[in-house]
Amino acid sequence: MLKKTLIAASALTMATFAAAPAKADGFYFGFYGNGGGFGIHSDRHKPRYVQPRKVHRALSHKQIRKHLRHRGFRDFRKIKRRGGDYVVVAKARRGQLVRLRVNAYSGHIERRKRLR
Repeated sequence: MLKKTLIAASALTMATFAAAPAKADGFYFGFYGNGGGFGIHSDRHKPRYVQPRKVHRALSHKQIRKHLRHRGFRDFRKIKRRGGDYVVVAKARRGQLVRLRVNAYSGHIERRKRLR
């Protein structure tokens, strides 16, 4: 009797799931937390991998000076922030005065112009 009841219950369960239409829209998988994560999204399209933008902070004046000192610059006359860059006037290794445009986030020297 128990055996027949189990077989009937499993057949009823399988029939219920077989009759339900499969919905393929809106697949999502992801891990998200503070400041970033990983996710896979799909809406009837090829799945794409998504990584959110990292939150970066700009380097301080002190960090920019230290970064440039390691590259041979000294006697900083002016350090001014302009958007995502710093404009710095300093002396290069051979003593010539230069104006530098330095990326505020990476410290990379983007432009260098000799002043004198």
